[in-house]
Amino acid sequence: MLEKVLQGALAGVAYSLVGYGKKTKVPDFSWVRLGTTIILGGVAGAIVEFTGQDMDVMFTMLVSGGFAGIVENGFKLVKRRFFTKPI
Repeated sequence: MLEKVLQGALAGVAYSLVGYGKKTKVPDFSWVRLGTTIILGGVAGAIVEFTGQDMDVMFTMLVSGGFAGIVENGFKLVKRRFFTKPI
């Protein structure tokens, strides 16, 4: 069971990286956006493995359901709290 979830998550990560690389110009690169995309892809891949849904549908559902915003704001919080030097 765990093996199938990991396979789905890895498929989601690969799907996300390819899509991100295809749509993003080099100057517009953002580590926060990349991290968000990888997590969304991993979660979508795991859910796809459990439910048998289509990857595009699941990824769109997670984005439209607000999960993307939660993950992105979490990354920004960690970045600001731990990786930004105080002035």
